[in-house]
Amino acid sequence: MAVDTDQTWSQIAGTTRYGATGASPGTASGQTGLTRGATGIVLSVCTRCRDGREAVHADRRGGARFADRLIEAIGERRGTLPAFHLRGVACMSQCKRPCVVALTGPHRYTFVFGDLDPADHAAAVLDLLPLYTADPQGRMPRPSRPAPLQAGILGRIPPPDAVGDPVHPLITIDPTAA
Repeated sequence: MAVDTDQTWSQIAGTTRYGATGASPGTASGQTGLTRGATGIVLSVCTRCRDGREAVHADRRGGARFADRLIEAIGERRGTLPAFHLRGVACMSQCKRPCVVALTGPHRYTFVFGDLDPADHAAAVLDLLPLYTADPQGRMPRPSRPAPLQAGILGRIPPPDAVGDPVHPLITIDPTAA
């Protein structure tokens, strides 16, 4: 069953739904980027992933079902999660590894996870949030991550300002240098 995300979002204490007024996030109050009070932590979920079970779910894609389940799980954990934004992305180009989420934030590593089950892995994804926010660079070593997210990692991208292990500068190109 599809979740009425507008209704569900309004029932989750302390949250604001992206685009609830039809405007882009933050634009209704004259801001650019994320909405007021943001930490900059963003959990993205691919809403177009096909998990092969669409026929038994009235052609609703696995990614959309996963987004619905995340919203339900957020409601179930009311008041226990750190501040973050949940957003749907029309395609995250990981079609061979559905369902896909990414976790990112300013000056933090970006993690991309795939092979997630819409019915079973929402809690594990939300369990990542305290781990991610606890480390200033968002590092989450494999053993500390929930079991479903230890093997399904598709990428760990360091922030542009990362220095030291595992980042090693190779060369800087400056076309204006003589």
